[in-house]
Amino acid sequence: MCKKKITCNTKTSEEADEERNENKNVKTSIEKKESGESEINMNETGDTRRESSSDSCNCDSTNDNNRTHLDEASKDDVASMQDSLQEKQHQSREAITKEKPEAQKQEMLFENLKIKNIFYKPINFEMSFFACDITGSLFLADGSLILCDNANSNVILLDKSFRMLHKIHFEGNPWDVALVSTNEIIVTLKSQKSLSYVNVESGRLTEGMSISLKRVPWGIATYKDNIITTFHNNPGKGVIEIRNRHGKVLRNITVDKHGQELFASPCYVAVNQHNGDIYVTDSRKQSITCLTFEGKPLYRMESEELKWPRKVILDDQGNCLLCASLANKILLIKNKSKSPLQSKEEKSEFRVWLKKCKRPQTVSIRWEDQTMIVGLNAKNMMLVLE
Repeated sequence: MCKKKITCNTKTSEEADEERNENKNVKTSIEKKESGESEINMNETGDTRRESSSDSCNCDSTNDNNRTHLDEASKDDVASMQDSLQEKQHQSREAITKEKPEAQKQEMLFENLKIKNIFYKPINFEMSFFACDITGSLFLADGSLILCDNANSNVILLDKSFRMLHKIHFEGNPWDVALVSTNEIIVTLKSQKSLSYVNVESGRLTEGMSISLKRVPWGIATYKDNIITTFHNNPGKGVIEIRNRHGKVLRNITVDKHGQELFASPCYVAVNQHNGDIYVTDSRKQSITCLTFEGKPLYRMESEELKWPRKVILDDQGNCLLCASLANKILLIKNKSKSPLQSKEEKSEFRVWLKKCKRPQTVSIRWEDQTMIVGLNAKNMMLVLE
């Protein structure tokens, strides 16, 4: 603490002028504070310190040090604020970057698939008497794959790298498969005229409850607690049956409101999980028909390009990827569920998605890594696109 220096009242003219200037500065500062201006003013701080310096040279030194520390502290505060702002901006950009993939992942669209590699994967598993005939396929939530080998009457479980984990043999020639829950699937058994539940757990398949039928089942899909199955006499008397999970028939879909038969040989079926719309391929009519879950026709597309249509799958917008087996192609068909019923060829509404694909019968996509498999007729291999 500095001692106050005692001086006489006699002041020089320079001292008097300096005091008047200091008083003027203090007055100006007070006016600024009253008018709402910032209280932090470097000039005011300097003037106040000069007033103290006229009293004591020791205080002069102390105040100079204080001013230096204050300047340094102010610089530190500004730097700290800048660092904090930059950190917040970085976190904000990081959050936006993280949100984008999640938003894209929710919208699963065929047009967003980026295929870079196509190859054949051998699937001639031991104990297969005939060449494999993969007619049904399904990716599970953990990335493993289910295949229906109709020729050898096997349901096969493959891991994410397409190595066999387990298979189960049926006497009924499994044709198609659908997901019931995370660890349960259901398959159509043509020769046995039945549906069979299969449990999937710890890399193994276990046969579950069976549902007996009066006719030969073909394609199958699920929607909520309902099972949708296609039937026909190969050809003729085509029908779509909707059952509950215990096998009770809830309703049949066979004709339109004019009594006209909708199907000749309905082969495969898919259901839009967002609204329940049903999509059915008909091999004899070379068509795909879309109906509401209640059975009201929304549109039909017939074309030579759809020659012998087999499996159809959907994306989140209701667009279709369809195996045109005898045309050796896979077609991408735009969703037209809000359009009037169509009966003639409209090439603008579909395009060839994959050509020179020998007899495709089923197709499935693992959306998490955009891997697609195509099951082929009478081939000991499947096509893999990734």
